[in-house]
Amino acid sequence: MTSIEKDTLVDEAKNTDLQHATDALNQDITKTEKRLKEMKIDPEKEKKLLEELKALEAIEEEQKKELETLGKVQIETEKEENNYWEETLAFSKKLFLLNEKKNTAIRQSKELQSELERLSKINVLNDIISISTDHEVAKINDLQLGKSLSVNQVGFWKIISDLKGSLARNQCGFWTDCSSVLHSGE
Repeated sequence: MTSIEKDTLVDEAKNTDLQHATDALNQDITKTEKRLKEMKIDPEKEKKLLEELKALEAIEEEQKKELETLGKVQIETEKEENNYWEETLAFSKKLFLLNEKKNTAIRQSKELQSELERLSKINVLNDIISISTDHEVAKINDLQLGKSLSVNQVGFWKIISDLKGSLARNQCGFWTDCSSVLHSGE
């Protein structure tokens, strides 16, 4: 092979490679043009899509405002709930303390009642000294202390007489004869 043949073969190989590269490039350009045509949107369709986009943005704004409002309502509701639980807790504490006081009062009342019953059973003075009340008038061994609202004159002198006798007994001794003291005071 001669050098001209070699050069021709090399040129043909280069041309073939170049042809393949050119063909590939043309195919890429064709594909790109097809994509551009597919991507190219009709102006009416583009206008419609822009209107839909604006409508969606308006809806989004409304929903953002509604979400903000709901957030404020949620915060307010949480505050109210916290206040409710604080008040409930305070009321429960107060109720518990009052219940404890009531139980203590009931227990003390029962203890005092039982102590009163016990004392009334063992009170020896009740057998010796009779203490009673008749409305405004107190009586100790039938000695009336105080003035009854319905006292007549005879009753009043009986009270004075009883009192005088009681004072005489106290001056001369409880169990002794007090006739001298009673008659000397008249």
